[in-house]
Order: sequence, then C-alpha cells, then structure tokens
Amino acid sequence: MSFLNKLKNYALGSGVELAMAIIYVLVGYMIIRIIINLLKRSVNRSKIEKTIPNFIISILNIVLIIVLIVSVLKILGISTESVVTIASVISLGVSLALQDVIKGIANGFLLVTTKPFVEGEYVKIGDVEGTIISITMFNTVLKTTDGLMITYPNSQAI
Repeated sequence: MSFLNKLKNYALGSGVELAMAIIYVLVGYMIIRIIINLLKRSVNRSKIEKTIPNFIISILNIVLIIVLIVSVLKILGISTESVVTIASVISLGVSLALQDVIKGIANGFLLVTTKPFVEGEYVKIGDVEGTIISITMFNTVLKTTDGLMITYPNSQAI
C-alpha cells in the first residue's frame, strides 16, 4: 500500500505542477499579446517610420516567449541550463550565418535614424544619380533620371 500512496502523492504533485505550468503559459501568453498589441498600436499612432519599431517589437516578442518557455520548464522541474546552452549555440550559429543580413539591418537602422538623406531627395550613389523612392531596413530604392528603378543594399547607400 505504501507504493500506491507514494504513486498517488507523486501524481497529485505532478498534476499540480502541470496545472500551474498550463495556467502560467496561458496567462503569460495573454500578457505578452497585450504588451505587443499596445506597442504596435502606439507605433501605428505615431508619425515615425515604422520599420525599426516593428522590427524591435518582433524581437521583443520572441524574447518574451523564450522567457516564458524557460519559466514554464523551471515550474515543471526541468533543468533550464541545458535549454539555455542549446539556445545560445543555436543563436551563435544563426548570427554567424546571417551576419550580412544583420549588417544590412544595422545599416538600415543607421539610415532611418541619422537620415543622411530622405525619400524624395536627389542623390548620387556610386556612379548613379536619382531620386530616393524608399528606404527600408535592407535596401534603398533609387529612381534615375531616365526612369530606371535601382535597388541598392544599404551598405552601398551609406
């Protein structure tokens, strides 16, 4: 009988942990949604260029979900050290693989924040002159005097 009592106590304890984890996930996810929606709404109401804030909001969303997952694993009694180590290795690999993309994003961020030129301005990039049509996180679109649309990576536009 003592084995059955131990099994019953373990199941009750695990059931409570599991229920707490489910509640934590639901409440945590709702809080994350509320935060992200509030941030998106405030960005949409503002008159600033939305590319960078939306990019930052996306990264914040991912970070908050990762924090929620790690917290739930801790509630369930699962060691989070190995999860954090694996996530770090994956992040390092992705960062190395995407370093050119990350450079482009950084250059786009610089272009949008420092505004060395703005949309509608006539500029010369390399050997080409024209009017800037758009500046995004990754590239700048230029319309030449003869009507050609040329897209430059932001690293060349700076």
